[in-house]
Amino acid sequence: MDGLTEDEKRYEKYIDVAMELLTGDGSVSPSARALVERLGGSMTTANKAMRVFWQYIGRRLSYDQQYPDGMPLEVIKMMEKLMAAARKAADRELDEEKARLERYEEEMAARVATLESSIDSLSNELSGSQAEAVSLREQLGASAQQLEQSKAVIDGLSDKNTELTGDVAGLKKQLSQTEEMVRERDRSLESLTSELRVLQSGFNDKSTMLVEVQNLNKVLQERLEHAQSKEQKLQEAVRVSDERATAQRSRIEELQEEISSNRTTLAVNEVDAAESKRRLSSMQERFDALHDEKATLQERVKLLESKVNEIAPLCARNQEIEKRVADLIEERSRLLTLVKNSLPPPSL
Repeated sequence: MDGLTEDEKRYEKYIDVAMELLTGDGSVSPSARALVERLGGSMTTANKAMRVFWQYIGRRLSYDQQYPDGMPLEVIKMMEKLMAAARKAADRELDEEKARLERYEEEMAARVATLESSIDSLSNELSGSQAEAVSLREQLGASAQQLEQSKAVIDGLSDKNTELTGDVAGLKKQLSQTEEMVRERDRSLESLTSELRVLQSGFNDKSTMLVEVQNLNKVLQERLEHAQSKEQKLQEAVRVSDERATAQRSRIEELQEEISSNRTTLAVNEVDAAESKRRLSSMQERFDALHDEKATLQERVKLLESKVNEIAPLCARNQEIEKRVADLIEERSRLLTLVKNSLPPPSL
């Protein structure tokens, strides 16, 4: 193809196809997408080829403006028709691409807003979980402190129970000694009774001996009553000690039940703390995933911005083409006026 520079000849096959589309039946307008569909390659190469093609068409139009006599009116009309169709197709394709990019940007903005809202919600939930974990740790510390206090009370009660057990053993020993004394007194009483019987049988007639025996019996009776009184006191002391020991055993059982309940509560608190840690770890993983997705969306937004920047030269080129078409229309009007003025007036 004539009129191409060395750099432009690299896109000659693209320019040939674009020229065929421009001069064809008008069903398909020359565009970068149409070139890619027919020749393959990348959209970047096709866009560069279209810029070279329109520069070539611009040079051809400028040449025709300098030499208007060489272009018939029908060709000018056809060229205007083709340029209008190409401009409409380019505008339509550009508008579709802009609309698609705007919809995609709105969708990305909505997704970014949704993700930011989710991140804020998760951050609030994470703060609540951390506060709940701190509260659980405080409750766990309080339960551990109560457990230590209960253990100290149990140790004290155990010492006291040991002391009471010693007291009971001493009282039982004293009771055993008292019983032994009572048995000894019974044996002495039996011996005295037998002696008294012997004396009574031998000395029935002696009143003095009877009086002595009666006095001795009275003394023995007093000693017996004293021993019985002491035995009753010892039995009462043993009963009181048994009651105190029973009360201490009941208290120890209650404390053991309370310790068991505290241990159960402590185990439940530990399970809750483990669950809170697991939920905290899960929320942190979700937060990291959302943060990564946000970074990916930001990269895609940057990519869209770069695509918009790539389309900007096409918009500028479209405006330039529209300006040249308007100049061509104005030049055609001027040429028609010149032709009309140069024609001789009709003969009468």
